[in-house]
Formats: sequence, C-alpha cells, structure tokens
Amino acid sequence: MSKIITYDAPENAPLSKDYEILVNESKIPVYGSESRYGSDVSFASFDFEGTAEITVNINFGAYCINSFEILPKNLEIVPERINDFSCKFTIDRPQKLTILVNGDYTGRVLHLFANAPETDIPDKTNPNVIYFEKGYHVIEGENSELTLKSNQTLYIEGGAFVIGRVTAKNAENIKIRGRGILAYTHEQPMPNICFELIECKNIDVSGIIINRRHGNWTGLFRSCCDIHVHDLKIVSTAIWSTDGLNLSNCQNALYEDSFIRAGDDCISIKGLENGGPYASDMQQAVKNSRPNENITVKNMIFWSDNNNAVVVGEETVARHYDNITFDNCDVLFCRDEEKIKAAIAVICMHGTLIQNITFKNFRVGPCGQLIAVFFADSLFGIPGSLLYSPGTMKNILIQNVTAYGAGSKYVRIEGLNDRNFIENIKLKDITVRGKKLSHNSDNLKTNDYIQSLEIV
Repeated sequence: MSKIITYDAPENAPLSKDYEILVNESKIPVYGSESRYGSDVSFASFDFEGTAEITVNINFGAYCINSFEILPKNLEIVPERINDFSCKFTIDRPQKLTILVNGDYTGRVLHLFANAPETDIPDKTNPNVIYFEKGYHVIEGENSELTLKSNQTLYIEGGAFVIGRVTAKNAENIKIRGRGILAYTHEQPMPNICFELIECKNIDVSGIIINRRHGNWTGLFRSCCDIHVHDLKIVSTAIWSTDGLNLSNCQNALYEDSFIRAGDDCISIKGLENGGPYASDMQQAVKNSRPNENITVKNMIFWSDNNNAVVVGEETVARHYDNITFDNCDVLFCRDEEKIKAAIAVICMHGTLIQNITFKNFRVGPCGQLIAVFFADSLFGIPGSLLYSPGTMKNILIQNVTAYGAGSKYVRIEGLNDRNFIENIKLKDITVRGKKLSHNSDNLKTNDYIQSLEIV
C-alpha cells in the first residue's frame, strides 16, 4: 500500500510555471529559481512509502519534446512518454532525481526530491525547538538573521518557505531539519552567507531544501567538528560564488545522501583561519590553524554551473589536510572548460601538507576538465603564498571514475616547482567515453614536478 505526503506552497513563494507534477494523481507545488542561463531551474519534493507513480507535464516550448531523460543515469529509470509534453515513471524508494528535457543541461531542468516520511518530528512546544510551521516567513531582525544556541533544534516544516540567514558560533548539539525551504533572496545583503556555523561541534543537518537566490556562498562550516549532513538538498543556481556547502578547518565530518546544485563549487574544503590568504605571516598562520581532517563525503549528487564540482583546497590556510574521502558520487554536470576548474580537483595555494586524499566511484556527465590536481600562486584574484611558503601534496588516489557526455575531459596533474611538488598520486580505472586513461592519453596533462604518478 502506498502513502503519499505532499506540502502546499505558501502564498508569495516563488513558483515555477514550467512544470506540473502529479504523484499518484496528487499535484505537488513546483518552485523556481533563476539560473545563469536566463530561465528558471525548477524543483519540487514530496514524501512517500511504497510506490509513487510520477507524471511530469511540461508547460513550456511550442515544439515537440524530443526526449525525456532521468538522471543519475545509473538508476536506469526510463520514463514512459504519454504525449508530446508529458511522461511518467514509477519509483519504489527515496530518490533525488533530475529530469532533463531534450538533453538540454542549460535549459529548464527539473530537480525532484522523493523523500522517506519523517520520523521523530520535534515538539513545537519544547523551548529548545525553533519551529517554523507551513507558510511564508521572513526571519526578523538585522539581516534577517537567526542565531542558534547550544542544544537547539531548528525545524522547518514541510510547506514552510523561510527567508533569512541561519548562524551559530561557539555552540554545540545543534540540529537543523525538516521538509521546508530555507531561502536567501535578493532582498538580503549580498555579503552574508545563507547558512554559517562557526566554531561549533556536534552538528546534524538533514531534510530541508536550501535555496540561495543570488551571489555568495550558500553554506559554510568554519572551524567546526563532529558534523553530520544527510538528506540535504541545495538548489543555488545564481552566480557568482554561490558555493554549495563548504568546510573550512573542520574535523570529523560526514556528508551523505544529499544533492547540491551550485552556481560555483558544490563543495570546497578550504583553510581560512588566521586571516586566510591575506595573513601577514603565512607560515605562522598555517602552523596555528586547525586542520581539515577525517572528512567523508559519500553517496552524493552534484551539479556545478561554474567552477569545480568538488575541490579539496583553493584557499589552504590549514595546519594540514589529511584523511579526506569522496566515495560513490554522481556529477551530473560541470560547466566550465577552464584548466583551473574540474569535476574533481585538489588545489594548493598556501604552504600546507595535503595528504591521504581519495576520490573513488565517480560517475561524471558533461564537464570541461575532468580531474585537476595542481598548485596555484593566485586564483580568482586571491593571493597564494607558495613562492615563499612551499606546500606538498602526496598520497592521492583517484579510482573508478567514469566520464560520459560533452566536454574536453582533460586530466591535469601538475606541480609548481622543485619546492611545490606532487608525490605518489595514483589514477586507477579512469574511463572517458569508453576509453581508459593511460600515460599516453591525449587528454592527460602533466609536468616535471611530480614524484611518482601511477596510471593503471
């Protein structure tokens, strides 16, 4: 027996006119978020048990729809065409799906989040629970900012559309959950990050959708530890710098079973302490900064409209980077062709040690550069310090990566000089459009500042 739970959209919420979606004949609201391509990206969600028959009706285009495709491809969900502008399909477990029309990755894409029903919903009368019921809300106060304290739970109910910014500092035992939407819109000041936790520990974030609607990062854990992010959905389609959910100088973090679409990096693991790239004494800044270590990102879906899908580094003012793993991830799309950007990247800009980094079991769709591991003494106008404060990257494994679709798919592995080099990097089972990468591949770019590059 099937059970479908839907949530009405509140008045004033930004809805999309591009799609109509029925789940077991129940209509669900579809939200819209403007993209860099001049059209809306649509997204919708519902909860269910059993099976869900999903009908997608398209309300745009004066021509016949040639194809409907459901991503990720490895799910092998083939929709049944109903007519020129409709299709349907059935699922029997929670999924984070993308519906692509006419193969157009820069067009009117639909992201559909089919969730398991919620359990253990917090008591709204509990004084440690901040509870947003269904409806349209604007967080009160300066910059529409809500500051969480230790032992608090922020709950955003399904059908709630909450505008504002969520922060916490020096707090512990924080939970953020629900089925609603946290949005940062054009009305808020641009410099603020939508979701920012600083020097916090024991953090749990799940269930909600975060929708950044203009430039600047969507979310950041800065100098935090013991982080769990799961079943989170991020749709932040504006540019520039609309990163997804970054980490800086963090320890013991687990991201899993989440979807991130960003107008910039989906995840960047940075080092920003002690002045970050603008520190007056970079060697001391690196030495005295907390490390990035023991971080796992698994069972994720990424879409980047600019820059990298996932990157270890860029700003790297951290004592070290160690034991960081990305596993079983789909990169649906990664737009840029520039050599400083890639679907999978490790970038060192400041004199630290980056070691024991693993990327494995990736499926990558259309992208420019596929893999980039390199040093940079400046990037996007941000100063590096490698000429006087050398860094090292070693023990990097990139394994079982399959790339399909358009794009150059270059693999760039480059040290900077004799003092900034890459040591012991292994590329295993990297397949680009059915052809396995080798030392002789045309799409492989290396230089002389690598000590031990193995390709098998």
